[in-house]
Amino acid sequence: MQHSTAEKKHAIFRFLIPFLLVCLFAVCSIIVTVFGLKAYLKIQKDTDLAYQSRTGASYLANRLRGTEGSISLKDNHTILLTEDESGTAYETYIYFSNNTLWESTVLSGSEPIDPEKIVEASDFSVQWLASDLLSFSITGADGKQDTRSVYLGKEALSR
Repeated sequence: MQHSTAEKKHAIFRFLIPFLLVCLFAVCSIIVTVFGLKAYLKIQKDTDLAYQSRTGASYLANRLRGTEGSISLKDNHTILLTEDESGTAYETYIYFSNNTLWESTVLSGSEPIDPEKIVEASDFSVQWLASDLLSFSITGADGKQDTRSVYLGKEALSR
């Protein structure tokens, strides 16, 4: 039994059309996946950068509120927390250096050593707005600024 040429062409189209549709679906799937991955990576990068400045600002605000000793400013980039623990005076320096916000706790009168990194930032500044209100600003690596004002209560302050 011989197949006619028309039947052979028809058999090829029955195979070729579904095959082309599957190939088209695969190409479209790859394109959507690539664009989705690009969008995801951009969102993840933006989230990470914003997270850094928010985390640093939240940490610093809570650290200031939790201080039981005195709070003073050495300059507009350095906060000095002085606390007494079991008769021993400690100083905690929170300062900005080399695009990083650092924290170092030492015995009173000592210079900061072995600091711990709080957060990477492009800028940090701090100032008194009132005798019991401290304002600070952290600019993240992405250029977004997080500014907070922290009410400290008059009993905790000596400037």
